[in-house]
Amino acid sequence: MEIRPSIGAATVTVTSSPAEVRNWQVGQLLNAVAVSGSERGQVTLRAGAATLSAQMPLTVKAGQVFTLQVISLGNQPVLQLLTETPQTDLYLAILRNALPRQGTLPPLLATLAAAASSSGRNVALPNPVLQLVRALFNGFSNHSDAASAKGLKQAVDDSGLFLEARLSRQAGSNTSTSLQTDFKAGLLRLQNLLRETNTAPNPPSRGATAPAPSNANAATTANPAAAATARAAAALLSATAELQAARAIAASGRSTPPPPTAPASAPTTSSASSEVRQAPPMMPPLHETIPQPQARVAALLQLLDSPARLMANLLSQVDAALARLNLNQLASQKSDGAPRQVWLLEVPIRRDPGVDVFHFRIEREQTGAKRQTEPERRWNIDLAFDLDGLGPVRARVGVVGEQVATTFWAEHGHTTELFRQHLGQLQDRLRAAGLTVTTLSCKDGSPPTAAAPRAHGVVDERA
Repeated sequence: MEIRPSIGAATVTVTSSPAEVRNWQVGQLLNAVAVSGSERGQVTLRAGAATLSAQMPLTVKAGQVFTLQVISLGNQPVLQLLTETPQTDLYLAILRNALPRQGTLPPLLATLAAAASSSGRNVALPNPVLQLVRALFNGFSNHSDAASAKGLKQAVDDSGLFLEARLSRQAGSNTSTSLQTDFKAGLLRLQNLLRETNTAPNPPSRGATAPAPSNANAATTANPAAAATARAAAALLSATAELQAARAIAASGRSTPPPPTAPASAPTTSSASSEVRQAPPMMPPLHETIPQPQARVAALLQLLDSPARLMANLLSQVDAALARLNLNQLASQKSDGAPRQVWLLEVPIRRDPGVDVFHFRIEREQTGAKRQTEPERRWNIDLAFDLDGLGPVRARVGVVGEQVATTFWAEHGHTTELFRQHLGQLQDRLRAAGLTVTTLSCKDGSPPTAAAPRAHGVVDERA
């Protein structure tokens, strides 16, 4: 393989022939991390699972990240080095590539849960694919772990937003970081396996992944929330889980939780003739996007018996999830001179027999001087979720130092009343976590939103 000489181009030869190279597509963008550095330009790059030996006309340091674009395929595919491309052009190229392909997570999570929770005899998936599906499903943080500050930070770490940053740190420090539970890494492994499997259809060209560059600041801060913010968010998730359980108990007319009657089964599935709760259209994640609740949807039962349809459906859902993850990464890029840093991420939390999506927007900004040499940081968290029995719920949490202010909005009146009845318990938990509560309330409806973000040139309006 070679990169033809041009502005910023380099010659690359492949030391091995992994399957991922055969799956590359024209126009696809690749993130490559330098495993070793060299002043003479001879370096080893890792692009996904492929290891490339590269001759580059510049000094390279271990951990340095490059962006490559596939120009042509064949026995010697041609790549273009985009490192010298203006950042705005690269941003728009990735944005245009991912926007038409992105899709919400609930359809994929429903398919993973239905396949992973089955015995395997009723799912038309090759065994290697089924095993990887189960590993991906079981790698999600469960709701009890996410109720602690440590568990929530791990769930955020594994959301896939920081995969490239973690790989970069690993390459630069000679340490090994486990990525077995990283969501994006798992999706990439599943995507590659689906494409390698003979029964899987060849994906269309628009299904190629376009990994977005990871945030440079995120590379040094894999867990963006400060300790107080993590404690506040964990207390909120813990209280929400208990509210959901209380709602379920009230709906059943019991005063205590019902005893288990059978092991948890696969999530509800639907046939073509029955009503299916489909994922509603949703705004793609852009820098100013406010998190939206994402309810669980039903997996289509008939797909489990059709190998070709199930493989095609699963691959399409994986491609859409990866495109959405790339948009989250792109939205989390910090502009030079910007007064704040934003992380936009969607965290899957397993609560058998399915998976819930908690949509976060975490913002860090400087509010003033705590001391002359230490600025005070303000953390703002927007959170949205849609749990069975509660319906769509949104929350805004503000943390400055050890002070926390929280407001909930619920679309269902019974949920608003349920939250208000338990605000005292949440306040006690926040205080027990060492936080001073300044505001704690729950309102009907949705929070006020800012004006819709501008497209920043994504669409050329000229005829």
